[in-house]
Amino acid sequence: MCVEKHKRGRRSIVYDMTICNLVRGDRALALSVPNDTALRQRLRALGIQAGARFTVLKVTAFRGVYLLRTECATVAVGARLAAAVEVRRL
Repeated sequence: MCVEKHKRGRRSIVYDMTICNLVRGDRALALSVPNDTALRQRLRALGIQAGARFTVLKVTAFRGVYLLRTECATVAVGARLAAAVEVRRL
């Protein structure tokens, strides 16, 4: 889901969807990752950065862990990291 906001005649789209909003089988594009250096480095090591595409393979009970297939690996992402990555469903 995205929301359009208008500022001084300009139209910008704000995405409010994160990995936490995805379900098994969804394909997504990472739009932004957090500015926190440690989180950004951790996500990059997992293959998740702005522009990366991935598929949700599994979501554990209570949405604690998300198993994702990136271009180069299959990775598990905790809820904290998942909530920090804004995505667009493909």
